[in-house]
Amino acid sequence: MGTPLRPKLIMMPGPQDAPRRTSGRRTSRSSASARPPSS
Repeated sequence: MGTPLRPKLIMMPGPQDAPRRTSGRRTSRSSASARPPSS
């Protein structure tokens, strides 16, 4: 039981970190491109 629980915990945080990094880059790009035209 200990072994199956460990891989599950590793897989869960993995995919969560990936979307967070991609979303952060997308938000930074969209906000940066939106700032110059708006100003």
